[in-house]
Amino acid sequence: MDDVLGVKDEEHIPGEVIYEYFGRYAEKHDLTRRIEFGQKVMVAEELQAGWRLELETAWSKGQAIGPPPVQRTIRCSKLIIAAGLTSASVPINIKGSEEFAAPIVNIGDYAREGTPNLRRQLHRSCYRFGGR
Repeated sequence: MDDVLGVKDEEHIPGEVIYEYFGRYAEKHDLTRRIEFGQKVMVAEELQAGWRLELETAWSKGQAIGPPPVQRTIRCSKLIIAAGLTSASVPINIKGSEEFAAPIVNIGDYAREGTPNLRRQLHRSCYRFGGR
């Protein structure tokens, strides 16, 4: 991570710092004009050449205020998904996990539980489950 952002090796990177880094990167590489903010992807379908996305405006961010959502469909050649460490955790419910002799950490909880010792253990053996 950039020294200017003040993150040391092996330290947790706060969401605000990641947001700042991505913002700087997008501006430096002229990507901001290609990003549509305030959109919620309802469906992402992979096509032979690219993607079809069904979008819905997310002006009210889930609250019952503001204009009603607008839905539309677009096509794109590339799709970047950045859920991030601050995405909502999906509870891990695996049969036999109670007897599993290694840490089970949800990626949404990694910032809180990701101690250096745990990080070393996860580097040896890790299976990643998704977030939502």
